[in-house]
Amino acid sequence: MWGEAPPDSEPVQRVAVGGPRQRLRPLLLAGAVVGLLAAGLVLGQADPPAPQGSTDRDAGPSTDRSSSSTTTTTTSRPRPTTSTTAVPVPILPGSGAQLIVSGRPGRAELIDLDTGATSVIELGPFAEIFDLLPVRGGVVAMLGRDATYLPLPTGEPVPLGEANYLLPAGPDAVWLMVGEDPYERTSHARLVDLQGTPRTGPIRPPSGWIAGAWDEGLIVQAGGRIYTVDLDGELVPLAVGEVISMSEGRLVARVCDDAASCALAVWRADQRSWQNVRTTSKDRLGYFGGSVIVQPDGDRAAFMSFGPEGSTLSILDLAGGPPIVVEEVGEISDVAWLPRDLGLVAVERGELLHVRLDGNRAIVDVLQARSAEFVTVITP
Repeated sequence: MWGEAPPDSEPVQRVAVGGPRQRLRPLLLAGAVVGLLAAGLVLGQADPPAPQGSTDRDAGPSTDRSSSSTTTTTTSRPRPTTSTTAVPVPILPGSGAQLIVSGRPGRAELIDLDTGATSVIELGPFAEIFDLLPVRGGVVAMLGRDATYLPLPTGEPVPLGEANYLLPAGPDAVWLMVGEDPYERTSHARLVDLQGTPRTGPIRPPSGWIAGAWDEGLIVQAGGRIYTVDLDGELVPLAVGEVISMSEGRLVARVCDDAASCALAVWRADQRSWQNVRTTSKDRLGYFGGSVIVQPDGDRAAFMSFGPEGSTLSILDLAGGPPIVVEEVGEISDVAWLPRDLGLVAVERGELLHVRLDGNRAIVDVLQARSAEFVTVITP
């Protein structure tokens, strides 16, 4: 049933943050020592005591790898201890946020960061977690060809209308896109609120890739140029370049001038102006590409770049300040910003990490050691 928590008899894994992660090696060593002592007593021999001082290499001092003004470092992250219990353990008290993490097909797991309570979301056989669109108080999901607002943790689903795919339009609205593929011609688009009330009549976008949206229009990529389409359907040239991401009313793109000089820049929909963004040598904008996730209520963006040596995570300053390279993470599959100044959540090899910013450095902790591939943050 929608929003139903798992039964009390079903054990749920909870994690308390702060303790070091336990490795198997010390446990096996301790077991071997006990076995040897028992064998010595049986044989009547007095074996010497086992050597002491086995340590966990992860429990060493924090590391500060500072470099130039464009790169800062991360301290070593403490590992949590895990237990299987039915009693929720608070994870980030006071955050007011919930996490959706990947689960089995048609199902996802909802984690309340304030209380640690966990429940199962039944999405149905046609829904995918990576298609969930976070909005205020819940998500919008594609259930077949029906866009549906799902309040979380509980509430009645609200049908929004027919669509082939969705585009974000802020915390309280969504674009319903009708067309087989965003890379092909979209027949029409409608902007609706979370009750399904239209905010604009159908817009018929031009041919090209619908690369993003905000609450006052669409972003179109075609022929090496970037365009906006306003609520009246008017097409306006914006820049020469390629779109990297569009979220929270800010377009991040690689733009080029008449001298074929290209740079990463951000366009603010509310100001209709461009601002260059500083990057580092680890931020790859070429063949391998990257993904940029803009902070909803701030001037930073998480930049996951991908290359032949793996992925890197940088925190970009959209106001033009120096970026931060998060040195201690790799093989990132997804990131999502937490509210206010609480940083972001990242998924690294199935673990949920908390990346928080302290001045010009990033500090990484483990939120939960679990099996996850995608993560979405829901705010009230």
